[in-house]
Parts: sequence; structure tokens; C-alpha cells
Amino acid sequence: QDRLIGAYLKAMSMLALVAIPAALGFGGVALEFIPFFLGGGDKWLPVIPLVEGLVIYAMFTAMYATSVDLLTVSGNVKYTAYVYWVQAFVTIATLYPAFILMGLEGIAYSRALIGFIMFLVVSRSVVRRFQVEFHQIVAATWRPVVAGGVMYIVLVNISGLWLLENWLILIIKIILGAIIYVSLMLILWWLAGRPESGEKMILDSVMKRFL
Repeated sequence: QDRLIGAYLKAMSMLALVAIPAALGFGGVALEFIPFFLGGGDKWLPVIPLVEGLVIYAMFTAMYATSVDLLTVSGNVKYTAYVYWVQAFVTIATLYPAFILMGLEGIAYSRALIGFIMFLVVSRSVVRRFQVEFHQIVAATWRPVVAGGVMYIVLVNISGLWLLENWLILIIKIILGAIIYVSLMLILWWLAGRPESGEKMILDSVMKRFL
């Protein structure tokens, strides 16, 4: 049981460490990325708010995906079914009101709300079934969320600061986002007491490879 929970928390930490910045980073560069790669200039701009809402949903999905896998592989299929019934109910209950209030943008942001609710529901199922506390789940995910959130806010708000070509701004934002995220992750990990987590696994791997 202890080894299972330890592996689960490490897997969750590693997935959050990679998936959360990938999701939020895409949202942060969407204003440059989508028109540049899809072509057509400004005609794709109405899609940007939709992407910015959906990446929040992707972030929460990354936070609970490992928990769903744990329930499935441990034979707790009824809990997995319960989780997806809750997701279906919340989706049906929120999509239409969100569309009436804000149109397609409302649907995108309602998905973000659904992702948050599902994170709480899935985490509760894991806490009830296994010897794990909710604060352990939060501890495995909060640093990528904070670091990724700061990165996302910075990238979204610097789009209009340069009079440069779209592709050049995209490259600058990717580099800047990586620097912000990695720096904050290391600082937060150190302030948290350097726990056994995804950060430590990556650092140990880098040390063994290059030192």
C-alpha cells in the first residue's frame, strides 16, 4: 500500500510537472501560434479566447488523470464509472447556461469549471479508497500550478509589447515562458523543503547524466 501510494504521488507530480506548463504555455502563446501556423491572419483571432479557456480545463485534466488511472488499475471500476457520471451530469448542467450567457467562450470557460470540479471529485474518490490524504494530492500538484499560472499570466500580458513579426514574438515568448516556469519551479521546490517529487527525479537524472 505504501509503495503504491508513493508511486502514485510521484507519477502525479511528474505528469503535472510536464503537462501543466505544456497546456498553459500553449494558452500563453495562442495569440501568436494560431494565426502563424494556421494562416489567414486575423480571421483566427476569435478562436483565442476559446483556447485560453480550454487550456485551463487541460490543466485540471492533467492534475486528476493519474488518479483515474489508479482507480482503474486497482479494480475500482465502480468509482471510475461514478466519476464519469458526475462529469456527464456537470457538463449537461453547465454547457447550455454558459452558452446563453457568453456564447462559445462561455462553453470554453465552463469546461475549465468542469475540470476543477472533476479534480475534486476524483481526488475525493482516491482519498476514500486509499490511504492517502487530500493535502498529499495538493502537495504533488500545487507547484506546477503556481509556476504555470504565473508563466501564463506573464505571456498573455506581454503580447502587445513588441512591434515584431509574429514568429519572432512566438520564439521570444516560448523562451521566456520556459525560463519563468523552470526558475519558479526550482524556487518553490526548494522553499517546500526539496521533497521527493518529480522535480527531484528530474534533477537526479540530470546530475547523473552530466556530472
